[in-house]
Amino acid sequence: MKNKQQKAQELNEHIDSIKKSNTILFTDYSGVSSEKINSLRKEMRGFKAKFKVARKRLLRIAFEKEGININPENYEGQLGVITAKGELLEVVSPVYKFSKNNETFKILGGYDATNKVIISLETINRIATLPSKDVLIGQLVSMITSPIKMFIIVLKERAKILEVNPVK
Repeated sequence: MKNKQQKAQELNEHIDSIKKSNTILFTDYSGVSSEKINSLRKEMRGFKAKFKVARKRLLRIAFEKEGININPENYEGQLGVITAKGELLEVVSPVYKFSKNNETFKILGGYDATNKVIISLETINRIATLPSKDVLIGQLVSMITSPIKMFIIVLKERAKILEVNPVK
């Protein structure tokens, strides 16, 4: 059992991480081994994110102090919080993949601090299944260059026809 001083320190840590984060994800890590949680923590470091086990009551107080209308006590299970300096798209994909590989790990919801919007589980799942930024850029470039390529092919074929049957 933590004493008041330890709880106050944990509360201040939550407030500090909320202030520094652009994206916050809420997860239920019930039934996931500490070994797998540690692997998630390591993976999150690459995305400038942290996974932390949180007491729901202390987290609620931290959100209230920051003026954010979220009550983590509404979530069931053991609450884990992922705070990230990056955008939602950068963080959600690896967490989503981790949840697919570990059936007992669940994403519960999130908060976009940049836009001050609560993010539903449905929205998180949609964003997580989007292709990466590089893939989307590649698809866009392909769509833009495709008509030009087709036009060049038509010109080459036209030139071949004119070589065989020159116009007099």
